[in-house]
Amino acid sequence: MPYALSEIRAFSRMGHTVHSADTFAWAPGNHSVHASEHHETVSPRKDPDGYVSQLDMLVDMYRLDLVVPTFEEVFYLSRHGRTLGQHGAEIFAPAFETLCALHDKTSFARLASELGLHVATPKVCTTREQFEEAIAAHAHWFARAAFSRAGSGVCTNTGPLAEQSTPEDVQPTPDAPWIVQPFIEGEDLCSFSVVRHGKLVCHSTYRHPKELDNCGGIVFESLVDPRTLDAAQRIAEHMNYHGQMSLDFIDGDDGNLYLVECNPRPTAGVSVMPPSIFVPAVLGDFDGQAPHVAPAGLRRHIGAALLRDMVVHPGELWSDLEEMFSDAKDVYFDDDDPMPGLYQFLSLFHVLEHRRENRDQSNDKLSIGYLHDICWDGASIGHGPADAHVTPRQRFAAAG
Repeated sequence: MPYALSEIRAFSRMGHTVHSADTFAWAPGNHSVHASEHHETVSPRKDPDGYVSQLDMLVDMYRLDLVVPTFEEVFYLSRHGRTLGQHGAEIFAPAFETLCALHDKTSFARLASELGLHVATPKVCTTREQFEEAIAAHAHWFARAAFSRAGSGVCTNTGPLAEQSTPEDVQPTPDAPWIVQPFIEGEDLCSFSVVRHGKLVCHSTYRHPKELDNCGGIVFESLVDPRTLDAAQRIAEHMNYHGQMSLDFIDGDDGNLYLVECNPRPTAGVSVMPPSIFVPAVLGDFDGQAPHVAPAGLRRHIGAALLRDMVVHPGELWSDLEEMFSDAKDVYFDDDDPMPGLYQFLSLFHVLEHRRENRDQSNDKLSIGYLHDICWDGASIGHGPADAHVTPRQRFAAAG
């Protein structure tokens, strides 16, 4: 992930020894000069027990102190426990149940509403009939799978994503529900926070003025917005959160800031956060100070994605060129660390491998090809406590 590379560089530049690990040889972060060692692991989605065992071995072999997840591998690690290795290296992440409650869009919408945050009124659908009834209630609606990311699992009749799927494609079930909400007009905003034991330590807010196929930012610009900070603080304190947490919002045309979803992991907000506040926040080196907020006006972009955008969407040519030659720094290319810039192209082989194995899904979004082996959609994981065969949704239902 591009923000994993940002974290590798940040820890290294603040004087720490970094080991990187990913599931394929061409992962850009594994070729950074700031990673003193790089490792290739099995897929946590395909072999969760083998994945945890490999990281256990690496932690012990190299006497690592801290394990920092950067995507949905966090679920597989947290399911295992709070530490790895015989000497107990900390996994910088909250408990598995906390992750589930925030990642599941149905439970998160309820939580946000209970905390007094603005949420577009949700309707949870577990059957096809409920879904049809829910979308019929709104002239303009937006629907998402309870477990989804990167613009996948989305259906709407409004906006740029309206042509990408149809209501007929949606088949909710009790174990894989969908959530339907009224469509909110406004600008997307995002935040990233580092939280330690319920206390928010550092925070960044950003917008993405350019996106990849309307599914994810390729240009990022930081800003300061007290409303996103307040929302993150409320959630962090209520959940006694410990780890990295990202939130998506819509700054509504009606003047309200609507909370959309939580990604209990890092996102591009790391790339617009100075290492001098990110690294001490993760390591607990700030003592009793107010949250450290990334300054406004920091810009980063993904140059390769801008080039693709010029080809796929010729109407964006001039704005893409303007951004390419702006003063924004590239997320992958860096003067003292050029190889990740090359390997971002070679990592496309990982996408091609996914498409060869899943020919019926050859039209998947590009982002899904990158993420297929490290994502988690609520299935039982099988490593950890004796109730591992019980899905998170079944446990929540049993607990009321």
